[in-house]
Amino acid sequence: MRKPQSADQPIPSTSSFDVKALRGRLVHGTCGWAAKSQILSFYTKDEASTGERRLPRYAERFGCVEVDSTTYAIPQREIVQRWVDATPEGFSFIVKAFGAFCASSVDARNLPRDIREMCGTPSGRVRYASMSPHAKDALWERFNVALAPIIDAGKLGCVVFQFHLSQPPSESLRAHVLDCQARLSGARVAVEFRNRDWITGSVGDETVCWAKENDLLLVAADELEHETFQRDREQSGLPPGAIRRRMFTRLEKTVDWGSLIRVHRRYGTKERILDDGEIGFWVEQLAGFDAPQNGPVWVAWGTEWLDAPLTNANALDKAAGEAWSFDWYGTRSSRARPKSSAAESSSIARLFAAAPPRSKNDATRVIASTEKRVKPKTLSACWARADATVANPSP
Repeated sequence: MRKPQSADQPIPSTSSFDVKALRGRLVHGTCGWAAKSQILSFYTKDEASTGERRLPRYAERFGCVEVDSTTYAIPQREIVQRWVDATPEGFSFIVKAFGAFCASSVDARNLPRDIREMCGTPSGRVRYASMSPHAKDALWERFNVALAPIIDAGKLGCVVFQFHLSQPPSESLRAHVLDCQARLSGARVAVEFRNRDWITGSVGDETVCWAKENDLLLVAADELEHETFQRDREQSGLPPGAIRRRMFTRLEKTVDWGSLIRVHRRYGTKERILDDGEIGFWVEQLAGFDAPQNGPVWVAWGTEWLDAPLTNANALDKAAGEAWSFDWYGTRSSRARPKSSAAESSSIARLFAAAPPRSKNDATRVIASTEKRVKPKTLSACWARADATVANPSP
């Protein structure tokens, strides 16, 4: 039995939300939400303890989230259903495809046990191309089952297939992408080619046309050159004498149902706050962009340091202007909460849920190592708090 939701936790709304309001608007989220580095200032102490407890509060402030854990393991359907239940109508999940579908090989330990047994490899690397048709079908079935609750709820933004730097343009990879698209059940597909040869010059123009012809969202990825070529777990910052350079990227409208910008800053503290020039780059991209009329522009911030994702989102919204920004938090806060039934009101769980809310001090959490508490009532206040924290971080 699931634990009853306490009175001070956000309750997903059942009120109608007009998703048309998100057309051509910036909808912000983060790359994952459960890591220790992603404890934002609006979580209570209790919410900060687990990713599952964070998600309802997270979905009050952000309109989407990138699910990156699916790269390493396919989750159980029951877990995914809890993600769906914890988020309001109009919320979007950007799900990264299981790594075996994107890489030439995968660690056998990341495969479901029964499929690992089909491959006859308890450890080491398993090549996707070498899997039997039966094993491939079983792996895709497992992934589709996991996605089903998100699709059924109308909350799937897209599934992102991210291909490595080592995978240059080729007809075989294009064919593989289309095979992946065909194997998904009712899911829209986004493609990110980390090898910039895919999106540069005449080859890049061909890639854009190919994506348009096949209803594939072409991801615009903002990464720094020195961070991209350093091992993710061994980030050491900008080498002496080197210049901070953004890798080439392009924002193109290849589908009508949405667009996706992914921003990563992997090293340091304040270095993860985009400067005016970096924000200005995306404003210029948006200015020359034919905004989708049938979907949002999702922005996934991989800038984990204190409230840096909030600060970056605020900066882009302000610079892009009202034509692009969408006040997800303000809209979400105004929705009515569902009324309880008589049976619910008489239950022990409902009695606990209806208990007086905790004090203001108890309803806040400590950000990083500070004891300064905050419980913003509006998104503007939340952003203001984030800016102040970044400007005056605790030692």
